[in-house]
Amino acid sequence: MQADNILIFVNVKGDPYDEGSRELFGVLEIPNDLRVNYLKSTVIPYRGKRKHCILAVPKYRAVDLVSMDDICDTLNNVETNVTELGLESFSIAKTDKIDDGLVGYDCGGSSMNTSTLSLLDVGECKIANTPPQSETVNIYLLQPAEIIQVHVMECKILINWNIQHCGMHSHTSLVLYGRREYYMDIDYNKCKRMHETGSVWLFDRVPFYELKMNSTSHRLAILAGSQSMGGDCEKGTFSDEYGTWSGVVVDATFEITLTEYETALNTKTNEVMLRSGTIYNAEKLTCVTSDGMSAFWSEVPKDSCLMKYAQLYHGPATKLVGQNESPDIYSLTTEDITFALAQRGWMDVCGHTDYRQSAPPEEMSYGKLSKQLEDHQQEDPRIKLHECLSGETLVRLRNREVRDNSQIDPPLAKN
Repeated sequence: MQADNILIFVNVKGDPYDEGSRELFGVLEIPNDLRVNYLKSTVIPYRGKRKHCILAVPKYRAVDLVSMDDICDTLNNVETNVTELGLESFSIAKTDKIDDGLVGYDCGGSSMNTSTLSLLDVGECKIANTPPQSETVNIYLLQPAEIIQVHVMECKILINWNIQHCGMHSHTSLVLYGRREYYMDIDYNKCKRMHETGSVWLFDRVPFYELKMNSTSHRLAILAGSQSMGGDCEKGTFSDEYGTWSGVVVDATFEITLTEYETALNTKTNEVMLRSGTIYNAEKLTCVTSDGMSAFWSEVPKDSCLMKYAQLYHGPATKLVGQNESPDIYSLTTEDITFALAQRGWMDVCGHTDYRQSAPPEEMSYGKLSKQLEDHQQEDPRIKLHECLSGETLVRLRNREVRDNSQIDPPLAKN
């Protein structure tokens, strides 16, 4: 550019007001005391007077708006300078910020040509109005299942016993370490029998029946000796993992809880999220939660293709056939479900050819979809932290409804 004549826009003080002009000022060594007139142009020779720099002033101050008349007057003065000096060409200093301007320059002749573009008088735009072709098709709407559902079975037995010495004339007194409260250890087989039969035997002598599902049952029992309603007692012997006591009466309260439900398993992190808020390694298939529940969940087949996808919708939808390379559109509008998806391509899913769609599931509106999707949508956003017995970090999620007559598959190699 410096080998050509140059046009620079300045204000009346001679200061450039665009980045391109400012960059050239230092190179051309333009005098600091330069004064130019409003709407006029000044010519400064440079490169040994072989080239010229034209300084044009289209506005007075930096905050002034430039009208079309101002631009025309300034360009007319520039044209006069170009004609008087016999300049065959000149360059305009600019940067990326003004590259998008609708200004055109024709330097092919000795005079300047100015083209005017109107943004008000827009010509008629004729677009062919081709009615779309539509048909009703049966579709499956699937999405990759980062979260899948697994069935969880939980059992809890909280024991609180009280040991008293039975003395002469049925006089009773507390013994050392005679009060204790703890959760009983429960393995998978015992928990499964409790769920199937609604009953449990404890200490090989105390049966409990009619245990209700998804609720807590409270029971009382004498574990050693006997005691009457009148206060008479008979001595007995009691032993457990905490010790052995002779000549005592042992009474106990039992809090028995049985629950089952569907919960989320994150296939990316391979973690299962239990109702209590416990997050645990899904491959373990069992965990003792922060509230004392012995939890067991079903194993997900690793080679199951369909488990990798969640079915969001199955049924009829309207297909709009694309025109002129436009993609096909699949849409549905009902009371419960509304979506519109554009076809992007196709992929093989579990042996079936399926189309990729342009909109993710979170951009749609769903109503009564599959149970799995409803559970995802109803998750409680509030987070509550706990500590698992194994030291895991726990997250509180919303309780989900329990599936009727659901069963759980036994975990592998659990004793």
